[in-house]
Amino acid sequence: MSDFPPPQRRSALIHAVGDLMFDCDLPPARVFYHRPDVAACDDDYQPAFKLPYLNTQQSRDWLVARNQFINGIYATSHLTISRMLSPRPDPAQYDLPFDAIRSELLAADVVFGNLECPLSRRGRRSGNDTCYRAAPEFADAMARAGFNVISLANNHMFDYGEPAFLDTLKAVRASGMAIVGAGETLPLARSAAIRVIGDLKIAFLAYSMHGQSWGFATDDESGVAPLNPMIVAEDVGRIRRDVDFVIVSVHWGLEYQPTPYARQRELAHELINCGVDVIFGHHSHVPGSIEIYRGRPIFYSLGNFVFGHTHDAWGDNMLARLRIEDGQLARISVVPVTGVYQPCVARGEAASRFCQHLGRISAEYGTEVRLSDGEIAVKLPA
Repeated sequence: MSDFPPPQRRSALIHAVGDLMFDCDLPPARVFYHRPDVAACDDDYQPAFKLPYLNTQQSRDWLVARNQFINGIYATSHLTISRMLSPRPDPAQYDLPFDAIRSELLAADVVFGNLECPLSRRGRRSGNDTCYRAAPEFADAMARAGFNVISLANNHMFDYGEPAFLDTLKAVRASGMAIVGAGETLPLARSAAIRVIGDLKIAFLAYSMHGQSWGFATDDESGVAPLNPMIVAEDVGRIRRDVDFVIVSVHWGLEYQPTPYARQRELAHELINCGVDVIFGHHSHVPGSIEIYRGRPIFYSLGNFVFGHTHDAWGDNMLARLRIEDGQLARISVVPVTGVYQPCVARGEAASRFCQHLGRISAEYGTEVRLSDGEIAVKLPA
């Protein structure tokens, strides 16, 4: 028998997707606002005068009967259509979102995503619209689909207040998935999740640029980790020498914009310069440009992955795939994905169109892409 230990594995496959929101019980707005006609009034404060009415047919009929103009009735500002589960869903329904792509996800050593809704049956909506919540059972469904690292650093985590947020932490942890970007305190929200694959150590961190001010964590209050270069540099510096790769997830940018604005790009470069190896972005809800900066990939937006509602501005999305060989990033590719509530791999003409779009929005940053064998290869610098 040899006295030498067997060589350790220095390879890994990482899959990353964008936003997951299981908003199957999206409620209508609680109220609408009636703004009386104040055009003839000289008082500058009058246009701000508005009266809240419960969003019911009785309220609308009452105003119409008095020849009052009804202004501001809406279901949500996103004009969404929510996919409803049955009132007492079979447990298998929680797995429905992943039925068409589960095998693809399970092929990876690490599967990462951004959960953008609390998983709870408690709490109260923090706003009038675009507040989302889903059943805690979705945590186990995500784990069964292969997810093992989840970011909660986003602007919807406190949609139903702290009780629902704490329920989310509990449900995700109980499923066996690691949480990044959120916690009961700021130190916990800033803690890295480290996945050990053979002899390879990969650290994940997550931060949000967006959200209510009271939704960000402090030293003694729960919340999400704020995205700023001071905090990221401190966190990366604390773990950099102990791991092989540092992957940072950032909730940033502008909704529906596929390309980064100048300051966003500057921030991305600053994060790479402080020791980040890979950046996964989200929040815009559409696939974004890919840039290779100093040999390190920046996915400005992974788009959506699973959503319980639709929007006219949304289209196909992507799954990012990183292959690490001999401890080095050997290949970067993208798997085109189609579908809103139940994503699946896009094939044929749909994959070709997505490749052309990704190439067009990434070319400005010197990134070349090519469709081959069902995935879009991203050219790495020689």
